[in-house]
Amino acid sequence: MEEEEAASEDESAPEKEDLDAISEFSHAAIGEVKVNDSVKMYLKEIGKVDLLTAAQETELAKRIVKGNEAKALLESKLYPAYKEQGGTLEYADWYRKIDAYGDSPESKAKYDQEDGIGHGIDGRQGAKDQLITANLRLVISIAKHYVGRGMHFLDLIQEGNMGLMKAVEKFDYTKGFKFSTYATWWIRQAITRA
Repeated sequence: MEEEEAASEDESAPEKEDLDAISEFSHAAIGEVKVNDSVKMYLKEIGKVDLLTAAQETELAKRIVKGNEAKALLESKLYPAYKEQGGTLEYADWYRKIDAYGDSPESKAKYDQEDGIGHGIDGRQGAKDQLITANLRLVISIAKHYVGRGMHFLDLIQEGNMGLMKAVEKFDYTKGFKFSTYATWWIRQAITRA
């Protein structure tokens, strides 16, 4: 009997060692959830990303707002080009279209003087990506509570990630809340509606 228990402990030991090697976080996040290699790899990768401070979250949110303003400005100036292309032009292409829609060298110079239109849009996407990446662990921590309710763990993670992306779009840093507090609701909504 003791030999069987020792043998079963030896068989389960590599799995536990693998989980410990992933990271302390991923082991805690997984708990009793049965995972495969792809989940382990995913957890290992997101475990490498540093968490954000409240000040960093605020700075990223400000960059997103500035990028949204730049996007709105660009859309308003290039609306004729946007309509001409059926609303499918990428922002970089819109900026190139300025040459075609400038009436004179003065109007082109005016467009060039706008403070960081393209930079603001690029910064917006980079800030969104950074905010999402830094909060992927939050999705795991919430998704593990919904395991065993009819969806696979990876599907729960995917739905939670979609909720996280929605939270990034809707977050208003001026309200004074931490992003994770706000995002938790969106992540739960995405998972429970799936």
